[in-house]
Amino acid sequence: MCDYHLCVSRNFQADLVTNIRIPQVDFNRVLYDRATSKFKRQSLQERYELFCKLWGDNNKFIRKYMAGIREVEDRDLILFSSTSYTPEEDFTLVVNALKLVDEELQKERNERQGPGIHLIVTGKGPLKDAFQALFDECNDSLKYVTIETMWLEIEDYPKLVGSADLGVCLHNSTSGLDLPMKVVDMFAAQLG
Repeated sequence: MCDYHLCVSRNFQADLVTNIRIPQVDFNRVLYDRATSKFKRQSLQERYELFCKLWGDNNKFIRKYMAGIREVEDRDLILFSSTSYTPEEDFTLVVNALKLVDEELQKERNERQGPGIHLIVTGKGPLKDAFQALFDECNDSLKYVTIETMWLEIEDYPKLVGSADLGVCLHNSTSGLDLPMKVVDMFAAQLG
């Protein structure tokens, strides 16, 4: 028998007490998962450098002007997601939501230009080709939403997380009792 039991969430702790019957008094504390220090909000300069690396002259988010670098006025919001392209992470949920957002933006703007949403999906997996076809179909039909897939160098992944405006995660933790590390990383990078 152990002297102490450590858990990464209060839900996990309660599950061990209820289902494994480890007495509550044996617990010392809950130690929550934390992202590494690489997951942080990126400065304007850091975002500019990353976006130039990823898109080169096609960087439509941050530009360099005579007076310095600035975000492009009315730029698209960057929505970030990472996936393993498995049936458990069904991106049709996100795609259907983005279609509704696009419809609302079209009604609201009545042909005026303005910011939209640029979803960046990173990862690889068995259903990538199927989802890529769905994303391509959306890119052909949606006006204010763009979906882009990319594979990042390992050092660029936390930088992109910290450069996005919003994040979405369809992954569940293995236990179902704590947050997936992808979500922990997004919180550390202050994504909405």
